[in-house]
Amino acid sequence: MWLDNTCSDRYDKPYLDCSPEQQKEILDKIAYRKNAAADSSLSQGVEFFSFLRNMTADGFFTSEIGIKYLGYIGSTYLTEFPGCPPVSEA
Repeated sequence: MWLDNTCSDRYDKPYLDCSPEQQKEILDKIAYRKNAAADSSLSQGVEFFSFLRNMTADGFFTSEIGIKYLGYIGSTYLTEFPGCPPVSEA
């Protein structure tokens, strides 16, 4: 609802009726907390986007594929921690 209202104010149409460029623009704005500091009207969107990003990461890393990605092998004793797996550039 916030996204539709904000797009209606900025672009005179709800989010799904906006052009792909307008959709990307508003999502880019709410993806970073610094934008809410510069424009307080974005604060609710920024908070929601942050919450959604955290829930997505939690969902992935607690799923079977996420656990495999982490190389988690259960509650075992490690003599040393090899570090996190590398992040692909793609």
